[in-house]
Amino acid sequence: MEDTKECKLDGKKCGHNSFCFKNEGSYRCKCKTGFKSANGDGKDCADLNECETGEVCGEVAKCENTIGSYKCSCTSKGFKYDAKRKGCFDIDECTDPNTCGPHSRCLNQPATYVCSCKDGFESKDKERLNCTDINECLRNAHKCDVNAFCVNNFGSYACKCKTGFAKNSHGICEEVCYGGCPENSECRNGRCHCLPGYAIGPYRGCYEQELLFIEENSGMALHPCVILPLTGLLTSFTSL
Repeated sequence: MEDTKECKLDGKKCGHNSFCFKNEGSYRCKCKTGFKSANGDGKDCADLNECETGEVCGEVAKCENTIGSYKCSCTSKGFKYDAKRKGCFDIDECTDPNTCGPHSRCLNQPATYVCSCKDGFESKDKERLNCTDINECLRNAHKCDVNAFCVNNFGSYACKCKTGFAKNSHGICEEVCYGGCPENSECRNGRCHCLPGYAIGPYRGCYEQELLFIEENSGMALHPCVILPLTGLLTSFTSL
């Protein structure tokens, strides 16, 4: 603690860049941080050049001496000095959402970054990266099946089934019949047809042909046939 008597009486002997402390019957001087006396008595303290004392800023950082202190900085663009870790570390420019602009993605790289348009967008100006929507339908760059047409969306597209078709569990547009088709049949040209090896039976169902029989003395026979979707009437065919 600074002595108010002895240090004030003879404090000028320590100099402006040192502290004066009470000592038995006298006082002692100590240089302030960042200063050093030539003979080590704490008097006439001059600036200490920390940059000459060692790698105070780390290996790749630049050290700049100041009066009573020093400054550390990075010489390479894209790096920032971290005083706690004592070194230059890469700046992640991608933490700023405005680095690359709308509808784009940012990829951080050492000392720099790379911008690219998101899927469904493109840019004709690589420097400004002005990402605009791609019309996949006009470019025929879609994956819609033959029974669907393409609808452009902002950044994407959608496939819409044509009239008379609907998407199945796999997302493929397939033909649909009014009221649906029974088991062992399929919809073709707007009508339900029994699959090969099956024939129409009671209640508009398709059954295996070997299970069907011709009733004696009835003069009637069952054949593979087409089920009319609106009326349920049976139209007999010899084959599908």
